[in-house]
Amino acid sequence: MIALAKKLLEDPTIELVVSEITAELARENELRKEFYKEISDNQKAEFINGKVIIHTPPTKRHIDAGQRLLHFLSKHISTFHLGFLGYEKNLIELTRNSYEPDICFFNQDKAQHFTDDHNIFPSPDFIVEILSKKTERYDRTIKFNDYQAHNIKEYWIVNAKRKEIEQYVLKEGKYELINKLQSGILTSEAIPGFSIETEIVFDNEKFEEEVQKETRELYRSKKVIREQETIISEKESIISEKDGIISEKDGIISEQESIISEKDKLLAEKDALINELKKTLGK
Repeated sequence: MIALAKKLLEDPTIELVVSEITAELARENELRKEFYKEISDNQKAEFINGKVIIHTPPTKRHIDAGQRLLHFLSKHISTFHLGFLGYEKNLIELTRNSYEPDICFFNQDKAQHFTDDHNIFPSPDFIVEILSKKTERYDRTIKFNDYQAHNIKEYWIVNAKRKEIEQYVLKEGKYELINKLQSGILTSEAIPGFSIETEIVFDNEKFEEEVQKETRELYRSKKVIREQETIISEKESIISEKDGIISEKDGIISEQESIISEKDKLLAEKDALINELKKTLGK
């Protein structure tokens, strides 16, 4: 970007160029305002370099990959309260363009400012785009460069047809491809603690096995919790019984103390009568 600016500064007609660019960007900005008014909930559309791009419905392969990845991301992010996870119709607004990534993640520093009525979001920390014939040229060029320029820390490009995930991480302002996997573990750098087996995203059998495993673990956890609740309830019952016994003992002791007190009182009265009798006999 700096090199491009230097090259433009060498052009003696730069002021004319800047004037034309400014006018074009102003026109684009008006078009983007209209885009925001007209965009609907039931249609995926993006505003890219002054044009409204309407996307065709995704294939089942595309949907399956997205839903599987979303399942594990959602579980991890919600479990550890890491932030907000958006998908499909989550519109993000960058400097010039507005996109609807397949999946995007915002850390807590950003997510804490979102309200229930939020519908246009800022630059996220992590983005997933699932390739299709129509979107690949945007995902690998304009979006790639735009996400990079806006310091989006991590970008995954998912090729559902090839069953492959490319993991790009921002290094000194540039995306670096650190993984391109069809199998093996992918570990995110933007989402703390998140890892996933690549094949699970594309293999329905492996996905179902993992979900069943999660279900069994959840069942076991609930069973353990129920058992612990039963033990706690039994302990509380025993404590309650002990408290009842102690209360009864306290009552008995209180009665005994009352009897002793009454006895001491009678003895005192007896002693007083004896002393009075002695005085009378002495006379």
